[in-house]
Amino acid sequence: MGAALMNGIVATFIVVIAPLLPNQDLFWSFFSLNLVLFLLSYIPVFPAFYKLRKIDPETPRPFKVSGSDGILKVYMALPMIIIIISLIFTAIPLQYDKASLTEQLPITIGAIIFIVIGELIIKRKLQVQVSQPSSSHMNSYS
Repeated sequence: MGAALMNGIVATFIVVIAPLLPNQDLFWSFFSLNLVLFLLSYIPVFPAFYKLRKIDPETPRPFKVSGSDGILKVYMALPMIIIIISLIFTAIPLQYDKASLTEQLPITIGAIIFIVIGELIIKRKLQVQVSQPSSSHMNSYS
């Protein structure tokens, strides 16, 4: 819920200040940046599905995807390919004219910046946990 709440606060702030800014497309740039980060987070889900099927096939699951190993690889690869293609068309400038770069480059740069910030936050959290071992067995990201 924390990420959704923060996303809502930032989106509201941008909508409120948008009339004061020279670039009226700020909301859609923010929306595209959110889309890119959302899609990026789903890329590792599909290999995880395949790996769990391989290393732990006996664990009872609420549902089971049937199919041979080849079919499971297709089930894993197809959505990843679609997501990667979507990311390419959303975040990577395919034309180098001024309009395309002005529209897509901030999304690409913003995604890179927020990924780096997220990784730095995770690194810092892990360093704090190593230096201060806790007695609880809670998740490290709570």
